Amino acid sequence: MVLAKAKAEKFKLDPRTSLIAIAAVGLPTITAASWYELAIASVVPLSLYFLSGKTSRAVKYTVLYVLALLVDRVVVDRLHGIVAILVVMLSGIICRLMPVLLMGAFVLSTTTVSEFIAASERMHVPKQIVIPFSVMFRFIPTINEESSAIADAMRMRGIALGRTRGGPIALLEYRLVPLIISIVKIGEELSAAALTRGLGAPVKRTNICRIGFRAHDVVYIAISCALLVMFFIL
Repeated sequence: MVLAKAKAEKFKLDPRTSLIAIAAVGLPTITAASWYELAIASVVPLSLYFLSGKTSRAVKYTVLYVLALLVDRVVVDRLHGIVAILVVMLSGIICRLMPVLLMGAFVLSTTTVSEFIAASERMHVPKQIVIPFSVMFRFIPTINEESSAIADAMRMRGIALGRTRGGPIALLEYRLVPLIISIVKIGEELSAAALTRGLGAPVKRTNICRIGFRAHDVVYIAISCALLVMFFIL
């Protein structure tokens, strides 16, 4: 586990590379008209998971994606009626949204707020864009942790599907209402924390984090540019 963590720390994309990769994966997968465009675009996030030491997740996601492509190409033509519609919707969602979600999850898990801010300042991005995105980098993981904590608290009180009076509506209320309140509170706290750290100050900030392009950044920038060229040509 220590070796896997050290490998993940060693293999990190520069935030600027990550932004280019997200655009290169998102545009082809959303607008692709053929299966091979989807398959090529999915190589970027899946290879990142393999190289960063998240092998088990990478294998699961690869198998799921290959199965979705096979279903979309082979199985759908042999189905009819409502079953075909449901299968097409499910396979289409996986094929088109999964690469973008994986790419976004990888960037959020490997890029710190300081690295993102430092990269944005080097690109001369306006603070009106940097501050909301820096809050988002902390917001999504925090909400995920809060949702898990609410689920554990409800489970300890015996509130679960099939064991709650009022059925799914009551369960939704017990889970959704606390989560909405937490989202509002966490958003306000993170915004205040970002301003307290001087993100809105008129002076130039200093950073102690290191960012820069390495060999694998150059490789993924080249792959991303090739995907973007393919997108605009096709």
